[in-house]
Amino acid sequence: MTSTEMPSIKNYLDDIHENEKIIAHVGTISDEVVDSILKKAEKHLENQDDLKAQKKVFGILVEVLQNILKHSITHKNSKDDQSCLFLFKRNSNYGVIAGNYISSQSIGLIQKGIEHANSLNSEEIRNYYRDKLDTGKLSKKGGAGLGLIDIVRKSGSQLNYWFEEVNAHISLFCLEVHINM
Repeated sequence: MTSTEMPSIKNYLDDIHENEKIIAHVGTISDEVVDSILKKAEKHLENQDDLKAQKKVFGILVEVLQNILKHSITHKNSKDDQSCLFLFKRNSNYGVIAGNYISSQSIGLIQKGIEHANSLNSEEIRNYYRDKLDTGKLSKKGGAGLGLIDIVRKSGSQLNYWFEEVNAHISLFCLEVHINM
């Protein structure tokens, strides 16, 4: 792959059947797109009888979309600023797959955060989340570093993730969340 070619996010989504997809977005993610995605999700989730499940899925979508908005980078040779978000449902469980381009320098930090979140049991997740909230330290991008922890906490499952190098400076970061209902 040359430095001007961007990997196709769609290639990772072959295992999601059309009838399982609820929301599928590939392209630029902006505040307006986030609002549109969340309205579609809210409309779909209204049909869900379990109010707790509605809140859980919606909260995870919000967190994933915020991460894309805050941490995506663009590639000067790409046709557009491609990011993606897919919400799907298999049987009674929901899933989210998201992808966005990041600085390759961020990979180690992201891996460390995900591996830490994945290593905690549910009680440790709750305690860690509360401790981070209590310290109130915000990052340069305005977050307290709680995004991944909050996703694990709400989903009740470990996060799956992978990276694909685009060039020496840019990588595609994909995150898959299975939401236990």
